[in-house]
Amino acid sequence: MINVDSLIKKSDTDNTAAILYAAQYDDVKFSNSDYLFNGEIQIKANQRFDFGGARLRHTDSSKVMFTANQVDGWSFVGDPTLQGTLIARGSANEKGLLVIGCNRYLVSGLTAQLFLGIGVYIQPGIMSRYKSDQGNWERLSVYENMMGLQVDAGTGAEYDTFTNFKAIGNIYSAQIAAGNTQFTGGSINENDYGPFLVGGSNNSHGFMTGMNINHNTFDSLRADGVSYGYTLTGCHIYGGGANGGYVRFMNGSTNVCFNGGIIDAPVIHDSVGTNRIIGMQRDPNFSVGGTNPAGFIQVNTY
Repeated sequence: MINVDSLIKKSDTDNTAAILYAAQYDDVKFSNSDYLFNGEIQIKANQRFDFGGARLRHTDSSKVMFTANQVDGWSFVGDPTLQGTLIARGSANEKGLLVIGCNRYLVSGLTAQLFLGIGVYIQPGIMSRYKSDQGNWERLSVYENMMGLQVDAGTGAEYDTFTNFKAIGNIYSAQIAAGNTQFTGGSINENDYGPFLVGGSNNSHGFMTGMNINHNTFDSLRADGVSYGYTLTGCHIYGGGANGGYVRFMNGSTNVCFNGGIIDAPVIHDSVGTNRIIGMQRDPNFSVGGTNPAGFIQVNTY
């Protein structure tokens, strides 16, 4: 085990060299401090980062702070904060954490904020273990990023589980394409756009359970090219009015099902597919429009 603080001089204003040196070790420990880090770390198999509440920020929007590329068994613990360079809307390569085709890893208490690119990005890759043995994400928070969380379609990005996920103040809160992605508990609130469910190889057929999806300015939720369905159970969706925060279906999206909970947002159903709500409370801002409103089925609503 190595403690990053043991490598830092009091006169240091840039901690990049110390952190890069420490990252060679299998067990890396930080403290509840602020660190300037303008490097990039390739996470190793079974490596453990214990952040101790550390806050790492960078000033170089071309960097990906941490990458785990087809390595297994690694962990992020200790409630770290990774901070990017976002000041105004734009685009850049920068990312807080990039995960490619990893198995059996743990991320606990991570906050990714102010990234001009993507806070947390999960891509498919070649796995060494079972395809369903993916990441365990506890209390992931993404704040004020261009894209908070993106999970691409394809084997190697599927079966990630998120508990108590929070996305607030992002332009795009979360884009989920990979099949069997699971969210249990949390909030996706006050973003420009709520979650995007999108198509691709073996897309969607995951679920969200017990989520607040509230006051997202333009779309509360968008299903775009979803061909294998998606299930939302016990979720509350508040759009914030009759002319915004839409629940939108497009490009053939089908078999998206809302089961229980409350919907207080207008639905725009432009998809030729069939989607439905079952046993939901419909509040005053709920309505159904679009080019195929008949494709949005309501069962036992009140």
